[in-house]
Amino acid sequence: MEAEEGRRGLEHAAEVKVGVDMGKDTEGYQFFLDCQVRIPQVAEAEAQEILAKCERRCPVAKIVGSSQNVRVHLVKQFAF
Repeated sequence: MEAEEGRRGLEHAAEVKVGVDMGKDTEGYQFFLDCQVRIPQVAEAEAQEILAKCERRCPVAKIVGSSQNVRVHLVKQFAF
C-alpha cells in the first residue's frame, strides 16, 4: 500500500487490520480472515483503485487472494 501511495504522490496513511476467526469443518478447523483496509487521504473511488492494484501486486495477497476464507475490503472506520 505504501509503495502505491508513493507512486501516486500521496503520503503514506493507509492502514490494514486483520481479524481472524477459527471455525470447525468436517475435517477439523479452518481460519477466516477479515482484512479491513482504510485509506483516509483519498476519495472512495481512488481508494478502491489503490486496493485493487495492491491486491494484484502484493505477494501475500497473491497467496491468500483466491481463498474463500479471506475477505479484503475498504472501510471508513475499523470494526475491531
